[in-house]
Amino acid sequence: MKKLVLFCLALSLIACVPKQSFKPIDRSESEYRNYHGMFSFELPQGKDWYEIKSSVFGKKLKTEGQSFITSVTVGKVKRNFNTPEEFLSFFKRIRNKQNDPNQFKILKNTEELNSKFGNYCSKFEQIAEEYGKGILKIKGYTCLHSQHPHNFISIQYSERSKSGDISSDIITEGERFIESLKINKI
Repeated sequence: MKKLVLFCLALSLIACVPKQSFKPIDRSESEYRNYHGMFSFELPQGKDWYEIKSSVFGKKLKTEGQSFITSVTVGKVKRNFNTPEEFLSFFKRIRNKQNDPNQFKILKNTEELNSKFGNYCSKFEQIAEEYGKGILKIKGYTCLHSQHPHNFISIQYSERSKSGDISSDIITEGERFIESLKINKI
């Protein structure tokens, strides 16, 4: 549990990474990534994407102080969920614990059950003021695998800008990344 909380915190902080030299996404073998046959997703589409680390991708933006990141986290939970509501409550608590009031002022924080990818899925959105840096927006889904309910995937995009004004074309690329998620039958 502690490891999961720390990993979620680390992912939210990746959205704050300044521009650095990262390698372009390697599309030579496939346009998709697959995790143990359970989950797959399409690599981010469009120009100027690079890989920060495995399953974390950044878009090169021209405006200083802006960042756009897509990411996937795959992990395990050591508990059973009897209902989708119990699942939602668990992951809501984890996401709420990662909000550091010394770094962020939460402006919006929603998470609800959403059956787009399965019965045990939540759709989340957070908007926060990152003190001294601008607005941070995070949108995504967290889902359990239907046949292996201890395995979860979280797929999201995050954007940071001084005024919260990232191009709608870039947002569309983030939405397409999320929409590409497949929870595979094994």
